[in-house]
Amino acid sequence: LKTSIALSFPRTVKLFDFDMGAHRGAVMHGEKLVLFKYLVAEGIVIHKPMPLPAKRITTRSAKLSGHKELWASFIAEYTADMENKEIGTIVLDTATHEWQLCADAVLQELQELQPFNTPPDKMRKQLIQIEYREPNQRQKTLFGAPRIYGKRLVLVMHETDERKPMTFDGRPVMSDQGQQQMMLTGRMVPDGFRETVGLADWIFHTDTKIVDKVLTPYVT
Repeated sequence: LKTSIALSFPRTVKLFDFDMGAHRGAVMHGEKLVLFKYLVAEGIVIHKPMPLPAKRITTRSAKLSGHKELWASFIAEYTADMENKEIGTIVLDTATHEWQLCADAVLQELQELQPFNTPPDKMRKQLIQIEYREPNQRQKTLFGAPRIYGKRLVLVMHETDERKPMTFDGRPVMSDQGQQQMMLTGRMVPDGFRETVGLADWIFHTDTKIVDKVLTPYVT
């Protein structure tokens, strides 16, 4: 449903398919349901598959490969799309995975600054808080470009549990590693770049409910 809503925005729609699931989308045209493959065949949608590089599942400390290169390729094409007057809407499906790629590209750059013979278990595992300044700035630039060029940017995102800093008697609760502990709030929020909601003009929430014993999608 999320992808189908995104495909309904004014044409031509350029869709960067990070989830590799856009083929399940469809758009109502009058009383007719037009499947994704026909939208592409008719030039209504330009489909750009963006499969993320595979990560090792046996260790979090493995050296990343391909993330920096895919990010550079994505930005080059995204920038060219800004200049393309035929494109009216750009869709990131999902922006959850696009943000993951953005952060992993920066992490790979930092890993490549480590000595060549660094053993796998000593490789950088993740960004620390201060290092998120770079991917944050990249994401803000990415979001700001369509406004400059008069295009629509549609972000399809998954949800995640909202977390907030944990405190006790007004003081932050810290872990043994010196990181502030977080707690669940019970709310769901978009999963990805944390400033997305504040930068968005519209937010649509999709879900399903039972209507006349039929599982039915709806939007709020």
